[in-house]
Amino acid sequence: MYSEDKPIINTKRYAAYQRMVSEAGDFAIHEAKAAGLPLTYVEDNQIVKEYADGRKEILGTIKPPVKVTKRTMPYTGWGSGLCRAFNEQPDMELANDITGDQVIVTFPRR
Repeated sequence: MYSEDKPIINTKRYAAYQRMVSEAGDFAIHEAKAAGLPLTYVEDNQIVKEYADGRKEILGTIKPPVKVTKRTMPYTGWGSGLCRAFNEQPDMELANDITGDQVIVTFPRR
């Protein structure tokens, strides 16, 4: 888990952050309802705007999450990951993102 770009090691601390954020969201919903403001949320892949009088307006739809199947390669020792990956998928592409401190691997869909 991350907070302010620093890893949170203490899971109790993370739970406290999560609880605080959840309570803030609940409070915001309560205040919006009390003020008669509409709420917008996602329900069954639809973006719904619900008014104080109970009317619901469908604003649009969202694509359902794409299920990605994972295929693992057998572990053969430290430092062999890229070699094994290229043997399994020779047409993959690597991009070195220095600013994001990461390497992005792209596999073409088959």
